[in-house]
Amino acid sequence: MFPVFSERVDHRDIRTVRGRLVGEDRWGQLKAGERWRYVTFLDGDAVGYWPVPPEQATVLDRVINSACFPGHPEDTSNGADQ
Repeated sequence: MFPVFSERVDHRDIRTVRGRLVGEDRWGQLKAGERWRYVTFLDGDAVGYWPVPPEQATVLDRVINSACFPGHPEDTSNGADQ
């Protein structure tokens, strides 16, 4: 429901280094300035936060980025992209 009430909304596909789609990252900002984010992965995992002040969102974004986007295990293997 947050996208409906947001002043700004954006998203991006989450892909491995080799280009395989593994999920979607959606985020936005409400008119009052609060930000929200929701990351979903094709395996069913998800992480995100409800609208919070920008300072808190920046901290939460750092946590999500460090936990979710360091690379995918397949990227360091010498196997073919699945």
